[in-house]
Amino acid sequence: MASRACWSRLALAAALSAPLGCEDPAVPGAVEVNWRTGRLTCAEAGVSAVRAELYSFGAIEPIRGVERVCPEGGTVLDDVLPGEYTVLLAGLDVGGCWTHEARDDITVADGARVSLSLPLLRRDRPLFVRWPFDNEFDCAGNGVEQVQITIDVEDRFTWTEAFVCPGLAVEIPVDVPAGDISVQIIGLDRSQQPVAEGRLSAEDSVFTATPCADRIEMRVPLSLCLSSGCEEELAR
Repeated sequence: MASRACWSRLALAAALSAPLGCEDPAVPGAVEVNWRTGRLTCAEAGVSAVRAELYSFGAIEPIRGVERVCPEGGTVLDDVLPGEYTVLLAGLDVGGCWTHEARDDITVADGARVSLSLPLLRRDRPLFVRWPFDNEFDCAGNGVEQVQITIDVEDRFTWTEAFVCPGLAVEIPVDVPAGDISVQIIGLDRSQQPVAEGRLSAEDSVFTATPCADRIEMRVPLSLCLSSGCEEELAR
């Protein structure tokens, strides 16, 4: 029903023979979110609870948020004004650590109810890599100017980038998905020739060993090519 002010405006517009409309207020909608943990039950996946949050684009804090036990399988976020949003699901283990996640971008129309079904996957996290030398000398002592780091996660993720060697550690500037992982580091001299090499492979349990950590840490020792025979390895 139009307000008294609106009727007054309409009456004035009619009297002046000039059309003047009144917009009805936006009608809130709702977002129904359902989750699944693949072939595993919540208990088998290690997910105890799920936190569902709704973000306006560009916002840091959620405008809506609820937490439910994982076996419930879903929840509803009510009183959502029309607009564009991001839905974030955080799967929490029994200790409250954020181990799984899912997200999607949605548009809520006037008075509409949006339904989603999202898979909870293990949360991607940054990788922090250290490369100490077997001989305990530093980068300069081994003639290494840069290190080239290559990361492979099964058939789902491959990434390569070079970093300056001093510091002997770097945080990889991308989130790495969980899975069986292989890290290879090649030490390059001033002329960009390989002079040292190291590699480390780990099962996906490396991502579950520290569920509350913000990053996964891996230590990949480097050996000089002349002593380890890595020149043959790099030639493959």
